[in-house]
Amino acid sequence: MAKHKLIKLVFSNIFNRRDNIHTVNEFVNSDVLLNTPDLVKYKDIYVEIVNKITADINALADLEEIISQLRCKEIDGNDIKLSITGNFIYAKTVFYRNTNKCKDIRIIAGKVNELLIDNKSLLDLYDDKAFMSSAVDKLKTQMQKEINKLIPALEQNLEKYAIFAQ
Repeated sequence: MAKHKLIKLVFSNIFNRRDNIHTVNEFVNSDVLLNTPDLVKYKDIYVEIVNKITADINALADLEEIISQLRCKEIDGNDIKLSITGNFIYAKTVFYRNTNKCKDIRIIAGKVNELLIDNKSLLDLYDDKAFMSSAVDKLKTQMQKEINKLIPALEQNLEKYAIFAQ
C-alpha cells in the first residue's frame, strides 16, 4: 500500500483540530453584523446540530488517528528514508499525529563518524540489514510511545459507546 494512503483520513480533517481552531465557530461567526431572522434561525439550528455530533466526529477522528498510526507501525526497511544532519544519521517514515504538522516520525539512527567509515555512504546503510533492522525497531518503539499516549484518553472518550466495556 502506498505510504501516503496510510495517513489519508476522513473525520480528522472535518475540524481543524491541530491548531485548536474550531472551524465551525469561524463559519458561524463570519457574519456577526448580519442578524436577519432567517439567518439567525438557520445558524441556531446549524449550531445545535453541530453540538450534537461534534463528540461523535471527534471520537471518529481519534479512532482514525490510532488506526493510521497502527498501520504506519507495520513498516519495513523499504519505508524508511535516511538523512544526515550534523553528526547524526536520522531515519524517518510516515506517521500521522493531529498535533504535529509533520506527517512523519524521526529517530536518531546513529552517528556519522561511527557508521560512515571506510568509504561507506548513506546509500550503503540501506543495504546494511542489521542497521536497517535497528532503525525499524527504534521507529516502531517511538511510534508505540506516541500511540500509548493516546490510548487512555481514547478509551475513556469511547466508554459511552460501550465498546471497551467487554
